Amino acid sequence: MPLPLLPRLRRETAQAHARLEATVLIEDCIKDLDCYRELLKQFLGYYQPLETALENVSGWEDWDIDLSQRRKAPWIQHDLSALGLSPEEIRHLPRCPPSLLPETRSLAQAFGCAYVLEGSTLGGRHISVMLDGSPVPPGARRFFLSHGAQVLPMWKAFCSAMENFNLNASTSQTDELIGAANQTFAHLQRWMDRDRDRD
Repeated sequence: MPLPLLPRLRRETAQAHARLEATVLIEDCIKDLDCYRELLKQFLGYYQPLETALENVSGWEDWDIDLSQRRKAPWIQHDLSALGLSPEEIRHLPRCPPSLLPETRSLAQAFGCAYVLEGSTLGGRHISVMLDGSPVPPGARRFFLSHGAQVLPMWKAFCSAMENFNLNASTSQTDELIGAANQTFAHLQRWMDRDRDRD
């Protein structure tokens, strides 16, 4: 029987996760409304096309995963609207092109990508508490509040499905899953760094 996946996944993505956190200084951004708005714009540009790509992967239903209940892009759009952006402005914000997204050619890769997006809700709980002392209005905090009291149950349900998938996975599929998780962190970092790279 394969060893539990989650500890290995955390261990083997730790460096990519740390590099992303060093690039995306969320705790600094929430102190300034303009910075917070720009942060959400960047997140939308990555989350929305990646969520669409994940929903186009078949097989989620076999593991009791309903991605329509786990979308984060609509929360970001809600927050941007609360911060004064019109629907047209939101629609025309830059989106990450498919060539720069992590690979989602298999369900294993899709699970790896989704692990990163789902895991972000855990960090969001910490940020949502910090927002109470920030200039960000209450109506523009939906993304970081995410599932609210259901964050942990939703996370545990996802991890359970991922572990069950891994029980039936080959070694190469497990490697694909972990590789896709690392790609997701790395590609988000590059997306967030793109303006700096053009300077």
